[in-house]
Amino acid sequence: GEAAELAWSLGTVGGNAAAPLQALEWSPRAAEREAGLAAALEALARAPFAEERDARRLGGALEALRASRPALDALVALARLVVEERPLSEVAPALLGFLESRLLDPGPGAPVRALLGGALEAVAGDAVGASLRGRAALEAIEDRLLALRVPTVRFGEPAVFLGTIAAAAGLPFEAVRVVGLGEGAVPAPGREDAVLPEGMRAEAGPLVPRAADRALFQLQAFHRAVREAERAVALSAPRSDLDRSEREPGAVLVEAAAALGRPDALRPATIPDLEALERTAFAPARAEAARFREERPVGATPWLDRAARRGEVPPGWRGEPHLDLARIRALARPDGLGPVDGVLGGAGPFPPVPGLDPAKPISASALAMLLECPLRFLRERILGWREPAGAPPVRELDPLSYGSLFHEVAEAFFRRHGRAFVAREGTLAHWKKVASEVAGGGLAALLATRPLVGDAVQAKERARLLRDVETFLAYDWTLKLRRFVAVEQPFGVPEPLALDLAGAKLHVAGRIDRIDVEGDHALVRDLKTGREHPRAGDEEAPTPARDVQLGLYGLVARKLAAEWGLPRELQAAYVYVESGEERPFRADFGELLRATESWLLLAARLLAERSFPPAPGGEDCRHCAFRPACGDEVRQRSAAAAGSAAGALAGFLALRGGDG
Repeated sequence: GEAAELAWSLGTVGGNAAAPLQALEWSPRAAEREAGLAAALEALARAPFAEERDARRLGGALEALRASRPALDALVALARLVVEERPLSEVAPALLGFLESRLLDPGPGAPVRALLGGALEAVAGDAVGASLRGRAALEAIEDRLLALRVPTVRFGEPAVFLGTIAAAAGLPFEAVRVVGLGEGAVPAPGREDAVLPEGMRAEAGPLVPRAADRALFQLQAFHRAVREAERAVALSAPRSDLDRSEREPGAVLVEAAAALGRPDALRPATIPDLEALERTAFAPARAEAARFREERPVGATPWLDRAARRGEVPPGWRGEPHLDLARIRALARPDGLGPVDGVLGGAGPFPPVPGLDPAKPISASALAMLLECPLRFLRERILGWREPAGAPPVRELDPLSYGSLFHEVAEAFFRRHGRAFVAREGTLAHWKKVASEVAGGGLAALLATRPLVGDAVQAKERARLLRDVETFLAYDWTLKLRRFVAVEQPFGVPEPLALDLAGAKLHVAGRIDRIDVEGDHALVRDLKTGREHPRAGDEEAPTPARDVQLGLYGLVARKLAAEWGLPRELQAAYVYVESGEERPFRADFGELLRATESWLLLAARLLAERSFPPAPGGEDCRHCAFRPACGDEVRQRSAAAAGSAAGALAGFLALRGGDG
């Protein structure tokens, strides 16, 4: 995962058929990235208030890059042979050498490189090997690779063949099973060719294949594969596809059922419908398969089914506490919330808890997650569970990356020009021009670490960034600001800031986006690049997960007002940069502070009691990666537990019950 994220952070998609030279950008970009990380680490070591987590992040990235570069450089050297149109006689040995030094073989048996080397030996040195160059040489290697077979037995001896229907046609089998016969699988639906449409194919004559020919070929291959079975044929269709959408059985299954002519007492007909097919074919087959698995359990899943039906414990479970059914049943506590649901209690070992441990201060975003769903906070912020590494989108900046980019641009602009801008030196048009130059530099720096495909995509993101920057400056220009104080003002660095909360103590650290003096009061603002959340309807009053971040910044600013040179009076607001609108807490700022103190006290109690229940509302779970693991039942138990819960758990359930 680290290597995959690191590769994408080099800011290139790595080449494609339209731009093959980009495949050679990996190595120079990796070298530049390594030098940049080393320089950033050195600068961080000299910084007076450097954060330890930044040093760990940069140090880990540098270490991973240095470990990955030899393999990356070897892959680029191999790609260079293809880009430079070198012959197969050069590409094949280089590929085999790469596989020898870099490929992890999947397991026992003949290594892939040895099998592929033998297949390429005959063509690498002859006239074909000299004539096939670049991409054509790769296609020849791919053809040889796909044609490889691992010899295990002599032809005719009992064996299992896995392959396509077309590849199985003509081979004799004792039994044949064809899977995936959903609607549109065999035959696959024909698609109109944009280059050579069906009308032109029909005029060209029988030598040019048509969509109907492809469907006929698939049906003929299916017929030959089924005819070669000597004892049994099994046909199956999926109930749903990979994205969980429902699938219907294909037409070939209906035709097979009609050919079998199994009697159906409810609806005797020559051609069965789907309900008849379910009664006469699918249901008996599922029952027989379940009976077979129950009588001959092999593997974990059949044993689980057998345990569920018979109550018979698998032999391997006896004596293992983590597989003890009675213990698991006691932990699950289906009538309430327990350890499985994140309500852990104070007993037993536990990792350091952010906020309670001075060595691990808690941030405003982590507090927002804790008050939104403590179970998600436990999984992400304490246990460190994350989604698997994957390629970022290449046609737009994801919300997190764009938000970070805007904050970096705003920080760079106001660090250099904040005092002059707030003092209204010059015109707004002048400052927009200056800010556009800063934004261009920030986007260029980001593009060195994020791949975006094409100039049009980069131009779109540049226009979006400039538009939001200009909107924010125009909004800021309308305020009656008297003095610029700080941008990205750190607190809790190098020592965490301790907040006393009615006997509890919470250690916090973070950065405040903007602090200014407006009239007779200080104005604390947090910049948001997402959609607006105006103070209206259910969110007119302070809302825990939404407003705890701004409330925390207000408490910190009040505590450090003398140190930062701020007036005693404070106001605060979220600013949505896309529209220039606020979510303000001005006259009622004291109400936000009082609500925040109660929220933080509840957060400290949840952390101290190790109580991390799931959110009782379903709206919070819409975009959560852990939603499949929680399911609907745990949220229902969370909502049902509100009447009998005690301590911080009761406080959280009451709070979330009140805000929906």
